[in-house]
Amino acid sequence: MSANETVEALLVVIKRFMKWIGIGILIVVAIGVLFGLYDHLSEYWQNKPYALTKYADVALGMSKEEVAYTKGIPKQVIGNLIVDKPTGRQYHDVISVDKIEKGKEVKDFSQWSYEISGLSYLDVVFDEKTKKVKSIICYSSDDSFSCTSVFGLHNGSYEKAVKERLSAPDLETIEGDIKIMPYKRFNLTLYLEQMKVYQFVVSKDAWEMSATSVRCPMKYQRDDSSPFVQIVIEYYPCSMPSAR
Repeated sequence: MSANETVEALLVVIKRFMKWIGIGILIVVAIGVLFGLYDHLSEYWQNKPYALTKYADVALGMSKEEVAYTKGIPKQVIGNLIVDKPTGRQYHDVISVDKIEKGKEVKDFSQWSYEISGLSYLDVVFDEKTKKVKSIICYSSDDSFSCTSVFGLHNGSYEKAVKERLSAPDLETIEGDIKIMPYKRFNLTLYLEQMKVYQFVVSKDAWEMSATSVRCPMKYQRDDSSPFVQIVIEYYPCSMPSAR
């Protein structure tokens, strides 16, 4: 075999080798694209918005016995609304179970509170008549993702991310420094402060109210100056049109 023939043979081998390398690269790229597409679609379907009936293992319509079985007996219950006349400040007592007044027990209260962390709480609200769960609330004053995520959104998610995920809410109301964003079609209401989510409310009828002025719960704040263990719930008046 002459030198020229040898060179030509080597070139043929190199071309074939490069061809297979090119095919291999295309296969790897195609696999990468398919995996990326799968992850994207998987995340989309996993977080695709729908009408919520359950949150943090608690379902709307559950009995108190079912909630106790699922989450355990709460260590705190929410007491009556108290109004501080000099300031007009309104709050609910948060009562430790071991300090419930004689003759009453946990099941006599319509709102149970589960502490997730020192800055996060899960509240379960029962209908006064049916004694079934009507609202599930998760509040967090930090960005630790301690609340169970909703459609890929966490406490600390920005308003822009909320609208990209859920589109526009039924309406937007700003009361004080708080924005309320109800999504009736998802049984979800979001509370935001400084453009970030700090509270989720899952309820079918939370916004089925008349157009008269009502009191909307805004946020919790532990009051260490109080002689009682309390989480203060600030209220602001808000006017909501009928959601029916």
